[in-house]
Amino acid sequence: MTCGFLQTYSSAPNLSFITKINNWPSAFYAELAAVALSLLVSTPSSSITIYTDFKSHSSNTFNNTIDTLIKQHHNLSKIISFSSQFLSLHPIIPKWNNIIIDTHLQNF
Repeated sequence: MTCGFLQTYSSAPNLSFITKINNWPSAFYAELAAVALSLLVSTPSSSITIYTDFKSHSSNTFNNTIDTLIKQHHNLSKIISFSSQFLSLHPIIPKWNNIIIDTHLQNF
């Protein structure tokens, strides 16, 4: 699967990242990898809004841009292998409307 992210805030540096991942062959995991990668390169004091690739965003300029970049780079030879044991090294506090989510996220 190919995944990537695009930084769109006008006051921040122009940043995009595209890669292929293995061991996670599904669209859901490609989305999850893009989220994890974007969080890993963000500073601890960042305020981050993440938009995922749903049909309702099909007319969104940024969604179309990242989709085009991913399609252009689908045949990359560079691959990232994820092991879930390393994802816990980066502290992530899930929030909704600035309120910490303290329940199991799958049920949220």
